[in-house]
Amino acid sequence: MDGGLPDQAAVGARVGVAAALVGISAETMVRHLGDVVSGALLDPVAFTDADVQTLAIGTSLAGDDLWLARRMASLAAGISPSKALARAVMARRGDLWVERAIGPGGTTAAGLDGVAATLAIAGAATLDDDLAAAAAILRLGSSADGGSPGGASPATLTALAARLRLLDPEDGLRDRLVRITVYSGPDGRDTMVELGAQLGDDALARIRAADLGCSPAQLRLLDQIHPILAGGRPVWIRCAVATDVATGLLPGATLTYPGGTLDHALRVVGGLSTTDGASARFGAFVGALGADRVRSIELAIGPSDPVRARIGVPVAAS
Repeated sequence: MDGGLPDQAAVGARVGVAAALVGISAETMVRHLGDVVSGALLDPVAFTDADVQTLAIGTSLAGDDLWLARRMASLAAGISPSKALARAVMARRGDLWVERAIGPGGTTAAGLDGVAATLAIAGAATLDDDLAAAAAILRLGSSADGGSPGGASPATLTALAARLRLLDPEDGLRDRLVRITVYSGPDGRDTMVELGAQLGDDALARIRAADLGCSPAQLRLLDQIHPILAGGRPVWIRCAVATDVATGLLPGATLTYPGGTLDHALRVVGGLSTTDGASARFGAFVGALGADRVRSIELAIGPSDPVRARIGVPVAAS
């Protein structure tokens, strides 16, 4: 350790071992993120799914850097020509988090099944602020000047706003999230923007009222695990628009439970994995990263079964 910063060699070695368990080489991802943040990965987190077949690496990023737009262009480089990440740091202020990911299809796959880069910006805003940021990021209706010729449109944002107000009727200034992901795809059909807010004690009632397409089995699952994973704390919910779907508005939503025990994560893996040996692989994954807890547990709910999970595991600094 030097000056309180993580030991980057140790971080890289741990991530490399964990990535090998997933069947992925993470060297390029770690090097890419290091170039983007210009040095140490701060509070690094490795993410995988319930089958332990995907990998993402995330780190926080200083928000007072004059070169943020250039750094975001670097984050997208080699993945997508989209300028959405660079636009985002001009359209929204807040705490920054960046990720590089490889999906279930590996490096040669398209869309979110392949490689992706993500920027998340969290901080105080109104819903109208974040809708305006989303419009600026996607350049809705302006494909002639480099905007998105894909499925997203101003009407899509209207539908997104209606969904978010069902989930969270408070439009005022509060902690909110804008999350932008770019991935491989045809020009203009390679970007997803998610808007997020926190839900309180009535989260399950709000989810039912918003009619996200959850099956009865999903709702029963949420009734069982939501109180355990939330532990009485607010949870984040995100809804998305993408430029590569016909309507722009993606079905369902993503719930994020902050923090959690390894036991909770193992229960999620055991309940939602679709391959043999996932729990053992996840245990090895956590052991390689030197973790004794999880950073987050995400559940993608909606019309697709089974529920998809993503679990964030902190990377030990030594």
